[in-house]
Amino acid sequence: MKNDKYPLTVSSPQVGAKLQFNDSIYQLPSSIEVYRTRYPLELTLLSDSVSKDFILKSRPSPAFLFGNLCFLYGAPLGYLFDYASGKAFYYGHSISLDASKPDRSEKKAKGKYTKMVEDRHSKTVIYAAWFDDSSKMWPAKKHQLNMVFSIPVLNAFYLRPQVISPQSDIGFYGLSGGLDYFYSNTRFVSLKYTNAISLFSVMIGPDFPTTNFKSFYADLCDNVTLKGFSLGYGVHVAQTNWQRSRYDFGNYTDNENGEVNVFTNRSIGFTFSGYYQLSQQFFIGLAYKPSVYTFYPESRFNYGHVISLDLAYKMRLFK
Repeated sequence: MKNDKYPLTVSSPQVGAKLQFNDSIYQLPSSIEVYRTRYPLELTLLSDSVSKDFILKSRPSPAFLFGNLCFLYGAPLGYLFDYASGKAFYYGHSISLDASKPDRSEKKAKGKYTKMVEDRHSKTVIYAAWFDDSSKMWPAKKHQLNMVFSIPVLNAFYLRPQVISPQSDIGFYGLSGGLDYFYSNTRFVSLKYTNAISLFSVMIGPDFPTTNFKSFYADLCDNVTLKGFSLGYGVHVAQTNWQRSRYDFGNYTDNENGEVNVFTNRSIGFTFSGYYQLSQQFFIGLAYKPSVYTFYPESRFNYGHVISLDLAYKMRLFK
């Protein structure tokens, strides 16, 4: 996480309300620059000659929780650095302050993205939401078309060839591209092509027989958006290439004992996915792609799958 500061949008249901923050007065709604820290943020709402103080407490941001996964082996250092520097925390991206005093039994604030928990010494304490409702911060519109690029950061493979025992592997990286078309404000159809591989397999070892996977998927899915999340379901056609080799002190060598070393499988199946919107253009999610019917090298019902942790970038084509 690179930025020390980020914009926080503040609003209020009271007409003509103003915000006092760091000796400055802002007419609401307004956007203020705040630092990412673990410490509470003090805000004062000015409305109809009434002054009300708020304490906004921070929480770990989704970008901290998920973004560091992209560093793979370096993820623990990324988590440690962001937490120690305070960049791991945020106050949400938007908050609504209400001058009317809430009842102590009230659990949800009238704001869109925060939870009000108590009134302490005339200062209302607010905790930042774990997840912002990004669908309201960055709403999609009907007929919107997005170009999508993504990286399957982590992939888990499972294949059941007929000629050998079931094979599995876990590895990193790949590349994906496609299009999203919104046929309503909350639903879209996606067409996507993905190449997932098992680079830097976690199952590798000295003089240890290892497997290498390359899977190519074409997906057609229907998707629904819900408070910053998108859930998708659809169908795919896939080709999975599997190769077995032996890792011998840094060199890959073919087996010479008559075993099957290369296998290609073509199949059809289903695709299920879930993504969370980290920012206006970045998303992180999980895709589960079970194959149920193989049509090459033979035709039969047969299970296999690829499960991918995916980091996506979406660019709107027409504004």
